Amino acid sequence: MSGVLERAKIRWRVQLQDTISYGTLGRTGRVLLSLAMLPLSFSATKRVARETALIRLLGAGALRSWLVRRVQRAIDQHPDVVIAAHATFGSKGLDGKPVTRTAMLKGAGANGERGVLYSLFEYNWARIAAGTNVRDLLRQYDVIWVASWSPTDYLPLARVLADSDPDTPIYVQASNMEEVPLLEAFHPRIRVIPFLPCEAIDPAAFQPLPRDQRDIDLLVISNWAPFKRHFELFRALRSLPASLRIVCVGQPELGHTRDEIRRLAASYGVPQEIEFHESIPPTEVRVMQDRSKAAAIFSRREGHCMSAVEALFADASLGLMDGGHVGPVIYINEATGVRLRPGHVSEDLARLIADAPARTPREWALKHLGSPGATVKLNAWLREQAAGRSLPWTTDIASMSWVPYPWVDDALAREGLAPAVAALHREFPAVFGADLVEASRK
Repeated sequence: MSGVLERAKIRWRVQLQDTISYGTLGRTGRVLLSLAMLPLSFSATKRVARETALIRLLGAGALRSWLVRRVQRAIDQHPDVVIAAHATFGSKGLDGKPVTRTAMLKGAGANGERGVLYSLFEYNWARIAAGTNVRDLLRQYDVIWVASWSPTDYLPLARVLADSDPDTPIYVQASNMEEVPLLEAFHPRIRVIPFLPCEAIDPAAFQPLPRDQRDIDLLVISNWAPFKRHFELFRALRSLPASLRIVCVGQPELGHTRDEIRRLAASYGVPQEIEFHESIPPTEVRVMQDRSKAAAIFSRREGHCMSAVEALFADASLGLMDGGHVGPVIYINEATGVRLRPGHVSEDLARLIADAPARTPREWALKHLGSPGATVKLNAWLREQAAGRSLPWTTDIASMSWVPYPWVDDALAREGLAPAVAALHREFPAVFGADLVEASRK
């Protein structure tokens, strides 16, 4: 009896945490608490920090617009306050370390021609803002600030705006197209790239097996953190055949481990013998993707979710939560997969797997997504921006793909960028490592 109660406690705790973190009631509670704390912000720096945190919680509306106007005034009229707010309250990235997962796509040229840096993760934004003279950097380079989550962390973005020349546009790539108008409304200098980072997957990295040779029914790739919502998978599997081969691939995150996920699966009494793999090399992960009939992700909110697009190029049918705030959900259609309806996940997973042979996810992805086309689109967008600023554009960006992070995938292009990397390293040695070109994908 004690074992039954213990398993029930595990299930209830996880589902309650999910409701608080991602449900409407929990979100409303956090908004109300944040509003109550605003009058207690006795310093200007604390007010900016709390206002940007509250903006992150709010959708479009009068309250958000009022807060945005306040932060805009601080950015434009009191940039020192915004910089101090970030330095005091924006702990992630303020560690003095060189940037990671940041690719140089183009070196700076003559006559004011900007180079291009592509920087993923907000902690890298903070490293750049804290460790460089941002104004000088942006006079040489256009930095693409790539959001890793949706909603974006608005405090480091405010810092970048406050630290740059008042006529310099700030280029942002969102991880969810729904957030594009909110980002554009945050400040008139923000320019948002009109497509997602996850488009830049290299199709050639995947060699899908023929349908009749695929031996994994469902592959789930994620870290072990609660926001990945493995419980939704395990709850659904109780109603599906025990013969299904289910494989979960993940890595530790924020103290959450594979053993914890195993206990969670056991608490739901799943009938399948689930395989759990932890921290295996990307090459091994891709082999599993190429063997999978279907792939699914159960998050209700996250960032650009590269593994979703990887599944499409591996020719696996893709399942994402219907109504989830996850960037690649816009790629779900009759050719690619199924939106998993809350309350009907079990039957939708069954349909996702059973109908997989009739779908053509890779064919669809090759027409609409992939690093070659993403590079062309990004280059055209940057060239158009340069023309609008009356800046020269004589050299195109290098081809970029994600493996698993942004990387210049052509050896000759990397060699050509080496002098520009060396110059950037000399100017900002604590921020940009001498191995920037090679290290960006690690």
